[in-house]
Amino acid sequence: MVLGTLGEPRAGSSPSSGDGDGDGDGDGDSSFVDDPLHEVLVAGVFDGHRTAEASKFAAERWIPTLRTALAATVTHTLVADKDEAASPAGSTSTSTSTTGWRAGEAESLMVANAWRRLCDDYLATEKVGGATATTAMVWGDRVTVMNCGDSRAILTSHEPTLDANGQYSGYQSTYTSTHDHRIDDPRELERIAAAGGSVECEKRAYRISIGEWRLGVARCLGDREWVTGGVSNAADTYTWVLDAPSSPAAESSAGGSRVPGPSLVVATDGVWGVLSNEDVTRLVARQRRQGIGATAASEAILAAAQKAGGRDNLCCVVVYLR
Repeated sequence: MVLGTLGEPRAGSSPSSGDGDGDGDGDGDSSFVDDPLHEVLVAGVFDGHRTAEASKFAAERWIPTLRTALAATVTHTLVADKDEAASPAGSTSTSTSTTGWRAGEAESLMVANAWRRLCDDYLATEKVGGATATTAMVWGDRVTVMNCGDSRAILTSHEPTLDANGQYSGYQSTYTSTHDHRIDDPRELERIAAAGGSVECEKRAYRISIGEWRLGVARCLGDREWVTGGVSNAADTYTWVLDAPSSPAAESSAGGSRVPGPSLVVATDGVWGVLSNEDVTRLVARQRRQGIGATAASEAILAAAQKAGGRDNLCCVVVYLR
């Protein structure tokens, strides 16, 4: 569900949540956020386990928590620039523009601080259950991504290919992806064991055993019982830089086809469990070439996931970045 904006969203998106099958990560819901933060686009998915409390809490509080973290980050990380020509000797002027920040550092710091605050606030509520979180913020030509759990974000890009005569003959697609925090990852198994957690494996499905619950993800926003059971709320942050726009030579003389621009896709594990990164990259590129908007592209991904047999909670947001 859409939880609120400061203005009109700059890109289309479509939330959807499935009923779950009782055999996935839990019985929670999938909540969706898409909201400009000043000049910054924020998008994210939160996939709940056990109950819907954690996903709803995160979806409602994430953007306000980011705003608080943004103010604190600006205060402590602005870069001072001396301008001897415009300022008196020995004085220092401080820029208030994010362009003065070292590339990616301030954004990553802000997101990390906001996530820690959100996790602490959730623990203080004494609510039960948890939620994975994958969020992204677009700052001009940079995308700052935070991931905790097995939802995933990918950034697609496409480069034109030329034939022997130097004419446009198509394009080659690539993607950048977050890393899933899966229990069967040897690093996660080692961490869970060191934290005193218990892992069970039945029919090749790994679960963390916490009381009567069997959780299918290694990291997430969680309650005190889950934290003490070896479930970590530590998140990874990424800074992705957008490629330069394609040149006019990328157009085809026949049909005026263009190389698709970069796209951001954030979705829950119900999508990624049945569709590969390559599948989604190709699908979004095809939608863009046909002039189909981001809302319809996200709906096409959900439809493809359902057709491929996806039964877990399905939630997806697509943002066209250029």
